[in-house]
Amino acid sequence: MNMPSSERDLSNPIQVLFVSTFSEKHGAAIGESLGAEVLAGHLLGEFGKLVNVDHVDLQLDPDINKLAKCVEEKNPDILGISLKIGAIEQAREIMNAIRALSLINKEKPIMVMGGAVPTFAALPLLKLFPDAIMAGGEGESTIEALVKMIRGTVNLDQVPGITYLDGGGKIVETGKSRFSRRHFPARITTKRIMNELGGIVWAEASRGCDGYCTFCSVKEIHSGGFDCKSFPVESVVDELRELSESGVKIVSYTDDDFSGDPERALLIAEEIIKRKLDVRFTISTRADHVWAEKLPKNAIDVSLGEYNQRLRYIMRTLYKAGLTRIFIGLESGSSSQLRRYGKQISVNGNYKAIEILREIGIDVVAGFIPIDHIMTLEELQENLKFLRRTGMYLKVSNPLSVMRTQEGSPYLNLLRKNGLLGPRTKDLVFYEAEFKDPRVKKAAKIADDWVNDIYEFIFGLKNEVAITTSDGKSNGNNSESVQRLLFDFRELEMEMIEAITVTLLKDEEAELKIEVKSFLTRREDLIRKAKEFASNGMLDRRNGNLIQAADSLLNHK
Repeated sequence: MNMPSSERDLSNPIQVLFVSTFSEKHGAAIGESLGAEVLAGHLLGEFGKLVNVDHVDLQLDPDINKLAKCVEEKNPDILGISLKIGAIEQAREIMNAIRALSLINKEKPIMVMGGAVPTFAALPLLKLFPDAIMAGGEGESTIEALVKMIRGTVNLDQVPGITYLDGGGKIVETGKSRFSRRHFPARITTKRIMNELGGIVWAEASRGCDGYCTFCSVKEIHSGGFDCKSFPVESVVDELRELSESGVKIVSYTDDDFSGDPERALLIAEEIIKRKLDVRFTISTRADHVWAEKLPKNAIDVSLGEYNQRLRYIMRTLYKAGLTRIFIGLESGSSSQLRRYGKQISVNGNYKAIEILREIGIDVVAGFIPIDHIMTLEELQENLKFLRRTGMYLKVSNPLSVMRTQEGSPYLNLLRKNGLLGPRTKDLVFYEAEFKDPRVKKAAKIADDWVNDIYEFIFGLKNEVAITTSDGKSNGNNSESVQRLLFDFRELEMEMIEAITVTLLKDEEAELKIEVKSFLTRREDLIRKAKEFASNGMLDRRNGNLIQAADSLLNHK
């Protein structure tokens, strides 16, 4: 690993270049790479003119050769690569291009990889990229300390949250730390993402979650639960005001649980209303922050009914402040599966949360994992009935979702105890696994094949819908037609998994090829409809990948 020269002229600013990778195989919509923007803003806030920071987002500029020329011109001291899930090959291309450079000072930059993959797979990544530093968890303290290292005030082994190989090839791991002082994101790429790609603008008002979902590894990323201390209410609304003044009309919050402290969420809403900000926003939260089945520990001298009235009032106030859409992790409509998932709410609680939000006028979308490796086919049928009864199959991430077991999640241990855990997948973050019920295995195989086959196309279609309906409503005839097309795909997928489940309940040896073939034929008709929409100008001209994916699907049948 290249270390900074002891003869470096510290009168010159430290040069830092962030690179954000991307993968269309993982993600719901095009949006700015907030992680790199946050780190850039942190450095500028902490060091001012002592640093020069830039950010290349490969969503905007995907040419690796162009990136290499940028590195050659800027000659950075630190090259920070935000490694998204599914982008390891892209990272390999970047690293090979950087290694091939002949830089002016004859030193390669200190190369640091951060994000979800380095957080959960630092050691496997070091085998692929032994000359890089792997940064895990929250990155502010790490990148700040690396700049201090170049300036000679700390040693590498004093930088928190990293894993690397020392000069003798020994693995060195340092402890993680949560950041304590917030600066606004640098927003280097925000306008380009918004204007050139029609992408989503992100912000954050808190980090972490106090839930105990077994499939989730968020606490591993943030080294703890819900934290809002570093995000004062005034600061959150100040950032929203700045975004609004820069022309941003809709902001999506990345918070795992925006309403992790419901009363604080109310304060944010009241401050937005007080300042008369003309901006809409979307959030993620838990169902029990909309309707609770038991009082939280900090609820004193209040009945459960009164508490739920308060939660409803908070949601109404957020709606008045500009909240248009909520993403809720419903995950299941089966009581036994909800318990296995570690959810702190019942099926009825999920129903109530959806009902309340719809009454208020807030659009509800949801995370849902109908298929997991330990479930029975009867549990899957319960999920499908829930999705039908609520109509949420149109609004979940995917009605065919199969659990992806993630490193750092408690569900990993459940699989291990049941003897079902397999090896890591090639993206290094997830694991293969066997199914306990052979009938579920058959259904899951069909669902997975379908999802993988059509992922890039649906990714593009969902991106189209997410952007044009980010205010929770369709915007004009084109928007309504495109959303309806996505719903048609969801209806088709729902009918298929329902038919498969009914057949397997009757005959677990059923082959299912004939049933699936008829749905594939109907899917092709919908894909052709999408191409007609494109020909008629009903799809965003910037969404070219959608049509390429459609052509690929129709040509390889």
